[in-house]
Amino acid sequence: MPRQIIIHAGTPKTGTTAIQKFCRDNAAALSRRGLFWPRTGTEQISHNHIALVEALRQPGSTDVAFTALSRELDAAGHPGRMLISAEHFYFHLADPHYVERLAGFCARMGYTPHLLVYVRPQAAALNSYYTQYIKNWRALASIQQFINAEMVPSRHAYIEHLAPALARFAGHVTIKPYSRKMLEQGIAGDFLKSLGLDASSHKDVKPIETVNAAPGPKTIAAFIQARRQLLEAVPGYDVTQLSAFTRPFIAAAGTLGWNDQKFWGIAPESQARITSRYAESNERLAQFAWGLPWSSVFEPADDILPDVNIFKPALAPQAERRAFRQFVSQLVETIIQTTPSQDKQSETGT
Repeated sequence: MPRQIIIHAGTPKTGTTAIQKFCRDNAAALSRRGLFWPRTGTEQISHNHIALVEALRQPGSTDVAFTALSRELDAAGHPGRMLISAEHFYFHLADPHYVERLAGFCARMGYTPHLLVYVRPQAAALNSYYTQYIKNWRALASIQQFINAEMVPSRHAYIEHLAPALARFAGHVTIKPYSRKMLEQGIAGDFLKSLGLDASSHKDVKPIETVNAAPGPKTIAAFIQARRQLLEAVPGYDVTQLSAFTRPFIAAAGTLGWNDQKFWGIAPESQARITSRYAESNERLAQFAWGLPWSSVFEPADDILPDVNIFKPALAPQAERRAFRQFVSQLVETIIQTTPSQDKQSETGT
């Protein structure tokens, strides 16, 4: 039987971080079930294989990754099945050249690739993408500006975006719905079943953890205000340094109850526009992947978001507005005090 490499390729915001941490924490248990989780490719982010994604972006740049992974496979006795996971794969699967390099990389290792991709209704996905965008201290776009930009390319029309991969890996692609029904049944069990593993035997398996939780509406507003104030206070500030403050910031906001309610920023008219934009391609995907209408796989609740709850400080009661501004000011002051000044960075060459 040919060796198989399962490539869990997202999409983003479909529980990928939780799944990846689950796989990393249960690497030994998965190995006992005949599925190998390599460490190679996780150098940049410990819970996923983004380094392998990046290695395949340029022709001829895979030698280092191939050598490292080959050595790890040699040490493991060349297991029959291997799993790698990075949602960043998804963004490149629309590029036929990238898909071909991915196929060639797998063949060079002696493994047959099988793609595993989870998809979700686009309105909920775009809302989650926006929270991640803000959480990553990106530019200060409104959610409507963000959606308008995201809907220009075809990456959210799943079957169109995946077309090169579906053609190249024909018969070796599994597409799963990231739905409320699936989440109620348990994402870990669904993922294991997708891999052909027994999901009922968990005695030696650590439970899946909720990670990368979405911030609440006030926390999202605080991210935006903090970034704006920081750039005003320190023009030219290197925003790549801000990632270190993300988790402590969200945790501090959580102690105030700011994350008890998830952020929902897409108004009903925008939801309707998004649903209409992707309706036809969603039907084609549903027929291709499941032989069913999209509406038979995703319930109405999957497609309809809660009411908009964007926090606008200027409209908040005075006491609430004052507490919000104090929190943001303290955060900005902490960031400035605990990161090197631009002058010091220049002097040290960092």
